[in-house]
Amino acid sequence: MAIKTGNGGVPVVVGFRQIDEVIPSTEAVQEEIEQSDLQLSPPEEAAFLASFVRARQLLEEQENASSPGVLSTATDGFASLLQSHLAELAESTGKTRPLAAGGVEAKFDKTDVLGWARVVWVKLRSQKQALPRPAASVTEISDQTRIGIVGDWGTGLYGAPRIARAISTDGQGFDLLLHLGDVYYSGTRSEIRQRFLRDWPLAAAPLNRALNSNHEMYSGGEGYLRDTLSAFGQTASYFALRNSHWLFIGLDTGYVDHDIDDEQREWLTAVLGHAGSRQVILFSHHQLFSHFGSQGSKLSKCLGDLLSSQRIDRWYWGHEHLGLVYDRDPKTGLVARCVGHGGMPEGRGSIRHLEIDHRLSDDAIWRRIKGSSKAPGALVLDGVNRYIKGEEDSFGPHGYMTLEFDGPHLIERMHDPEGTEILRLPGD
Repeated sequence: MAIKTGNGGVPVVVGFRQIDEVIPSTEAVQEEIEQSDLQLSPPEEAAFLASFVRARQLLEEQENASSPGVLSTATDGFASLLQSHLAELAESTGKTRPLAAGGVEAKFDKTDVLGWARVVWVKLRSQKQALPRPAASVTEISDQTRIGIVGDWGTGLYGAPRIARAISTDGQGFDLLLHLGDVYYSGTRSEIRQRFLRDWPLAAAPLNRALNSNHEMYSGGEGYLRDTLSAFGQTASYFALRNSHWLFIGLDTGYVDHDIDDEQREWLTAVLGHAGSRQVILFSHHQLFSHFGSQGSKLSKCLGDLLSSQRIDRWYWGHEHLGLVYDRDPKTGLVARCVGHGGMPEGRGSIRHLEIDHRLSDDAIWRRIKGSSKAPGALVLDGVNRYIKGEEDSFGPHGYMTLEFDGPHLIERMHDPEGTEILRLPGD
């Protein structure tokens, strides 16, 4: 495949394969440090090398579970920053070539990436951006409200652009569009512009909101806090909306990873103090519980009194790249949904063994996972992903969710990337 100059704004894929070609070993990192003017102390150099070794291992594991020609990343700041830098470098030099599955692959030699260590080191050392102060008031919305929710959408690839198109052309319209977070690889300003804001269907709703997440914070949160919030007219990284029957609260679980800080907790307490009899719905990037990944132990501890008092009726989150419809939790009365399947490829290996609950098509198979001490039982979306060319059977479906409120009544719908309804859940 011939290398093309310039990629026309197509997102660049950088995986373990490309990194291994240009930074093949710890020795190569040490050589880069020696040739640069970083002047690291022995402890700093050791920490930098350890971070590289860990990032390399995680990216290799992710690629082995995925495919070298498909976008993958790790829940690791060093790895994500390295991918961001190399992707931006490939884009600026035009050394890319098309990938059959979608996007373009970075292609460069060792001399092209000289200086990478300095960029990653500076980003790692940079302080988090100061959070905007939350608005004092709660935004009022209509009792008849339609909300579109998509999570982990910021790839610019695969099902993500199709979801944007489906939302833009939806004849019913939306009152609020919400992104649950994650722009890949590390939410740099250029990634926010290219992989998120460029395709986001901003005009499809009068109100747009986005939540902070771990990948946005890997680059210090600058792209999210400076560009996303500005584009959305959003004054803070957490927010509250309400009507006569419902209180909608968006939490920032990214600034403090998988948790909320004291300032946000105080704000949340104050907002709930004026909720009256309204039912409370939370939105966040990170999960409270999971069958497939880490548990939200910090969130559970911080919000324990609200959960045990059954003050929270529903919670929608992303982070895991799956569509999950949980049963009502018998301990807290909570109804939870994971809507993290907006654009990041997720292998089907962890769910293929689950029993089929019902099958709509090859693209939409709902499987059932039993409840456990970790989490309530749930329906799990499985099926082929027709937007990852050549790898359709390897990755699960992408999609999004809509919530339709008519006074106290709610209808939830899961949609495929074309907007077709694949599950309808009348509120209980």
